[in-house]
Amino acid sequence: MSQPRNDNNQNVGMPGGGFTPHHRMWLHRPMPVPLQTGENEQWMEGLEGADPQFLKIFKEGKNLLPRDVIGARELFSQALSRARELGSSDLEAYSYSQLGNCSIASGSVQDALRCYSEAKELSKGRNELLYLFTLGDLAKVHGIFENWRLVIDNLTEQSEITRNGLGGPGLRFAVLDRLATAHAKAKNFDESIKALTEMRTFAAQKGEHALEGHCFEKIAVLQSQNGNIAGGIDNFEKAALCSLRVSNLSKHASLLLCCLELHVDAVSPKDYHKRLKQILSLPEPCRSSPPFLEILRSCEVELSRRLAAALSSFLVSFEVTT
Repeated sequence: MSQPRNDNNQNVGMPGGGFTPHHRMWLHRPMPVPLQTGENEQWMEGLEGADPQFLKIFKEGKNLLPRDVIGARELFSQALSRARELGSSDLEAYSYSQLGNCSIASGSVQDALRCYSEAKELSKGRNELLYLFTLGDLAKVHGIFENWRLVIDNLTEQSEITRNGLGGPGLRFAVLDRLATAHAKAKNFDESIKALTEMRTFAAQKGEHALEGHCFEKIAVLQSQNGNIAGGIDNFEKAALCSLRVSNLSKHASLLLCCLELHVDAVSPKDYHKRLKQILSLPEPCRSSPPFLEILRSCEVELSRRLAAALSSFLVSFEVTT
């Protein structure tokens, strides 16, 4: 197994490039709204009615994280011993899960992998909710090692389980988003778009227009940076419409600017000037910030440069043929 890399950028691995990468409006987009997955609350539901002594130790350990990892690890080890005394594989699984969290907090990634794997095996077929969340824990650890195949395997299984409603809609959104990102990091761009399309459909059904726009936006990134500029523009436009539906004019403006950048990539002055007119008709606060104006200037300069290069190439070609 390769050495772990602690990388918190959720979109690393998305294809990069373009004429001014530092100006690209659409790189490294987070979720548009904080997702209320309810994982922590649901996770604890399975402990209702458990052995009082186990619960006392377990809750004390939970209260120590993340400020006192050593103390928490000791308490969860005690909880594991108590679970074994009781002969409860369910409580053993909960204990291993928290020991895995302690290992992550202390940087012991290999030990975290061992603990989460134990929790997965103990909860499989016995505690579907804990099993569901443990798949996500394993995916995160495999992601640290950049083992995208195992990340995808765990997230795909998670996605199938959440399809039936377990974990709630917030968790399903999050899992599909993580799956799409993992596929992008593994360069499986068609599979990434497939996961995003499923997420977009689910978001539309739930009336979550901000998340629907987030999906259109990520699909546009994948398409445009893999040569499908027309598809990128189309999906950025759809994302821009979603931003209007939630009255986010600032986001709407930035998404139209993404389209403008792609018109430059396509060397399409007619579409460029039509889009520029649309952008300049937006309310003043949306288009007057220094970064926004800098990007507009950059697009104008780059389009002029590309048109000049295209003209020069044409004239050289014309001279050769004549």
